[in-house]
Amino acid sequence: MDHATDCIFVVCALFALSRHEIVPLALSGLVAAAFIQYVLDSGALKKKGLRPSKLGRWNGIAYFVIVAIPLVQNSFDFQWVNDHQILVGGWALCVMTIASMFDRASLFFRKSRSHQG
Repeated sequence: MDHATDCIFVVCALFALSRHEIVPLALSGLVAAAFIQYVLDSGALKKKGLRPSKLGRWNGIAYFVIVAIPLVQNSFDFQWVNDHQILVGGWALCVMTIASMFDRASLFFRKSRSHQG
């Protein structure tokens, strides 16, 4: 439940930030897709527990950071990172999220092949 709540918060916050062109719209969709893959691949629906990956963990932290920067800057009316830098960071996170999803998928297929052979 904790992971799902985190995902919902991050996806909604990223979507809201994308409406102001602060982060790419694609990032919110990729985060949602990566979370769904994480849950399904881990077998959580079969009560097996979630299996995190190192890259996925770092991406998860980065999602909160990219959401927090504009919120904190607006709260304190102090801008130390401009919107363009945040947008570039958002695109970098899109690439890293895709890399994480490919990594998780390749591990899943390697494991399923080893169980078949």
